[in-house]
Amino acid sequence: MTNLEQQTADASFGNVAGENSAEQAAGSPAKPAAGNPAQGLASEQQVTRPVNLPGYELRTFRAARDDEAAGAQTAAWMAATSQGFHMNEPTDEQLKQRVALVIEDNRALIGAYQLETPDGALGMDHPVATYSTFNNPINIGFGQSVNGHLITSVTVRPTHRRKGLLRTLISNDLAGAKEAGFPIAALTVSEASIYRRFGFGPATWSRTISVDTTGGLSFLRPSTGRVELTKPAALRELAPKIFAKFHAETPGSVGRQAFYRELAAGTISEDSAEPDRGARAALHYDENGEIDGYVRYKFAGWDTDPTTVKVSDLVAANGEARQGLWQFLGSIDLVNRVTYEEAAIDDPLPWMLTDSRRVNTTHTEDVLWLRILDPIAALQTRRYADDGTLTIALQDRLGFADGSYRISVTDGVATVDSLAGAETAHPDLSMDVSALASIYLGGADPVVLAAGGQIDVHSAGSAERARKLFALDRAAYCITHF
Repeated sequence: MTNLEQQTADASFGNVAGENSAEQAAGSPAKPAAGNPAQGLASEQQVTRPVNLPGYELRTFRAARDDEAAGAQTAAWMAATSQGFHMNEPTDEQLKQRVALVIEDNRALIGAYQLETPDGALGMDHPVATYSTFNNPINIGFGQSVNGHLITSVTVRPTHRRKGLLRTLISNDLAGAKEAGFPIAALTVSEASIYRRFGFGPATWSRTISVDTTGGLSFLRPSTGRVELTKPAALRELAPKIFAKFHAETPGSVGRQAFYRELAAGTISEDSAEPDRGARAALHYDENGEIDGYVRYKFAGWDTDPTTVKVSDLVAANGEARQGLWQFLGSIDLVNRVTYEEAAIDDPLPWMLTDSRRVNTTHTEDVLWLRILDPIAALQTRRYADDGTLTIALQDRLGFADGSYRISVTDGVATVDSLAGAETAHPDLSMDVSALASIYLGGADPVVLAAGGQIDVHSAGSAERARKLFALDRAAYCITHF
């Protein structure tokens, strides 16, 4: 069994039964992690840290439901994140559900709080900035996985911007994550212009496709297996198992948080805490009757022209399941278009069809952003498509990965050495740590990054050598947002 298979099975959606945290299921230590003051805290406890920002303090705590004071703190933090992402404040029942999911993910909640507030304004118990972290496995190709430090729920109140709050939150957190032994941090972003300055680089991309299904879709070869409708509620149990199969086979995939299980089941919507009563679902069964794929979709309404079904989640463990699900989607009556916002850049659907022009790309977007915290650990953990030696010089404005490193690969396994003195004088390539994050999963081509000014080439052919080394067995693809 590969390193990835060992870590995947129960960690994909958090722990469904709720006995253990997602990070324990993923194989991370249960003991408190150094540098992360919330790790291992009881839910009613918190750590308060003064920062070099006059008028503010940081508090790190676990979500709570039962304790009155801690529950109020959690509710205020949740309200701040809802405001930051322009969501309606949840009802009491919806808040309980959200808190339960956050607890299941074993998230650390971090807030920046004012020490004084004027009369009439939101009080000191309401954070002016929010930040949250949890851990889940990241598939890094060739059957390997790392336990990723995942960052989410990052907001800063408009009235408190340009005061260094985000920089303080993220710098402190990344320092703690590195001290705790995480080689990689990751996030998915709402705005692409923010995180590169903190050393993050885009590592996977997806595209939005619009498929003309008028008259049905014609495939070059018949599909195997069968598709049957199911109630979305059945996906609460089935979706994590199907996703685990997809995750084990897909570089760039990130284990899913508990939210996705409830989204699949329709108990919450993508953009609100309300149940999604318009959701529909179907399952794909292979020739042996095993479920190996599902699709969750919704009719967009009679006012769309052409009439449209929107796919919100399509998870297939293999190509047969993917074809079968698309054949089903193309056969839905009274519908002439199917849209899907999470298709892979190299999605095989056009190659399945007799008329590939039925598939049009309307948008492409970055999905997973990585941050290399420990270059030696990160580079030695993954496997490589070719053998050879490459010396890289990394610039890191936050200092975590700054330095020069020699990567020596034999039989696909790397030994990475930190260089010093005269050895640092002549690297093959030099780059910001964000560029290393982009090529780490093979999603970005070092030759293209060099042409774009993101990598400096100091020895002839070294960008091409890096392209061969960092190529993966399959293209990186992530359908998990957090």
